[in-house]
Order: sequence, then C-alpha cells, then structure tokens
Amino acid sequence: MSMRWLLRMLFVTFATVFALLAYDAVRGSDPWDMQIAAIYAALAAVTAAGIVFFEARFQHDLARGIVAIAFGLAAGLMVTCLVIAIVVVFVMPSAGGAYAAFRSIQMYVPLIMTALCYLSVTLVLQTKDDFRFLVPYIDFSHRGQEEGGYILDTSAIIDGRILDICSTNVISRALTIPDFVLRELQQIADSPDRLRRKRGRRGLDVVRNLQKDDQVRVILLQTDVPERCEVDMELVALAKRTNGRIITNDFNLNKVAQIEGMKVVNINDLANALKPVVLPGETLTVTILRPGEEAGQGVGYLDDGTMVVVEQGREYINQSVEIVITGSIQTSAGRMVFGKLSDRYTVEAHEPAAEQARG
Repeated sequence: MSMRWLLRMLFVTFATVFALLAYDAVRGSDPWDMQIAAIYAALAAVTAAGIVFFEARFQHDLARGIVAIAFGLAAGLMVTCLVIAIVVVFVMPSAGGAYAAFRSIQMYVPLIMTALCYLSVTLVLQTKDDFRFLVPYIDFSHRGQEEGGYILDTSAIIDGRILDICSTNVISRALTIPDFVLRELQQIADSPDRLRRKRGRRGLDVVRNLQKDDQVRVILLQTDVPERCEVDMELVALAKRTNGRIITNDFNLNKVAQIEGMKVVNINDLANALKPVVLPGETLTVTILRPGEEAGQGVGYLDDGTMVVVEQGREYINQSVEIVITGSIQTSAGRMVFGKLSDRYTVEAHEPAAEQARG
C-alpha cells in the first residue's frame, strides 16, 4: 500500500472520530444516543470517503480544477454585482431609491447569480490554456501532464523507432512515460532470461536518449498504480483522463484501446504507411531464404523487412530470383507481399523437360 493511500485512510478515520467528538461536545450532559452517534459517524465517513474518491479520481487535475473553478466563481460574482448595479441604477430606477429597486428584483438575484457563475466557470475551464495571457501569474494548464499528448507503451520504447520518429520533428507534444511503464522496463531488464534482459536494457537506453533529445519534451509521470496492476489497462485509463494518444506496438493493447474509444498510434501501422507501395505487375529481385508454409512456396524479405511469399520458389532457396508481384496484404503486424517467378524462370524450368521429350 502506498503512503498516499495510507494518508487517505487516516483522513477517513480522523473524520469519523472527529464526528463522534463533535457529537459528544454538542450533547452536553445528555446521555449518549448510540443511533445518533452512529449517524454522525456514518455521515462523516461517507463524506470523507467521497472527498477521497474525488481526489483520487481527479488527482492530476484537482489543483488546476479548483483554481479554475474559484476564479470562475469570483468572476461570476463580480459580473452578477455589475449586472444588478446596472439594472438597479439605469434600467429600472425606482422612486424609493436603489434599495427599493433592488427589492423589486431580489427574487431573481439567485437565478442570475447561478447562471452567470456557471457560465464563468464553464468559460474558464474551456479556455484555461488561454487565460495565461489575460492573467499572467495564473496558469490553469497542467505543466506536469499535457492533455492530448502522447503516452509511450513499453513495447514502443523497447522497439526504439520512436527515437527516429522524434528526430523528424513530427512530435509536437510531450511524450509521457508513466512510472508503471518504467517499472515494467526495470523488471524486464532484471529478467534471468538473456533475451528479455537485453530488451529491457535497450528500453532503458531509449528512455535516456529521449531525455537527451532537445527536440522532444519527456515527462516522467508519477502515479499511484500498484506494482502488480495491469499495465495495459492503466495506460488506457491514463489516456482517458488526459485525452491522450497511446504510442504502442502491442497488437492487443491497440485493439483494447480502440474498443474503449481511445486514439492509438501504432508504430507498425506508421511504418507500413511510409513504405513504398508495391503494385501488382511490378518486378522485384528477392533472395529466397526458407520454404513457405504451403507446398512449393519460398519466402524472402525486402530490404525494409517486408516478407515476400513466392509461388514455386522453394527450389530456389539461397538464390536471388526475379519475381512478379501478384498482391500484398497490410496489417498492424506488418506487410506481406505475394509474387510468382518471372517468365524467365518458368521457361528455364520447362527447357529440360522439352529436351528430354525430343530425345
């Protein structure tokens, strides 16, 4: 249990005890009524628990939200006083003076005040980032966690291509790396498995290189997420709170985030979108490296790593052949190209059979 949650529990406990002490002070010399005391304690506990829930749910936006609401209420009250003064003095002057005019509209004052305060608070919350220009010493925006920014997943950090993406200056907002993602990287780096340990250390190196990059701002976000909590679900919850976009390579996280209505940047999709388009009918030279899953198929790769499945290419393993593209498939897991041997190889394959027939 984190220290913050311990303090929250102590707050609820102290609120309950304080309610009982307040009841003891109020009752005077009367004997204790256990039902009333229980009601006092229950109301205090429920109120304190509600405050704790509100603080835990909106902990990252609580401070700026309170400041924005307070500023909006103050502005609404000032506008209300100004409107009432204008109405009393200029719009409907009374023979009995300003006080008599105010008495005539007194019943409408709460409605006017509520409407203007609501509009003021709404305006401040919707334009909180622009109010810094009007009020230089008040900043309603959250500098530790930027709304609408990018949240890095563990897989995207280990992948490492985020460094190349940042070097192109297409990332205009801060990159947020939550502490539970760093913990997962540390656990992978401490893994007894050599391959996982290498991947974890690579991820930590990527984080350090991102921090050194002057072209991008990296935020290491502190949260209250327990160590055993599911990282993917916390990433989705964090993206919901901040209206951010998750950068990931994880196919399952991509689908879950889309189901939750969140925007996801899949690095594989981005890489596929930037690959040169291979059209059916084009010819390519590819080296057949291994047999395919179907009979007679051979598998090779383009320079960018795209898999190429060649029909009747199994007999040309470890050879470079010319193929004709017949189609391609693009998915979140990557792109796959299909092709067949060019006519030259087909003719060469039939020539020995033709010579045997003539012989």
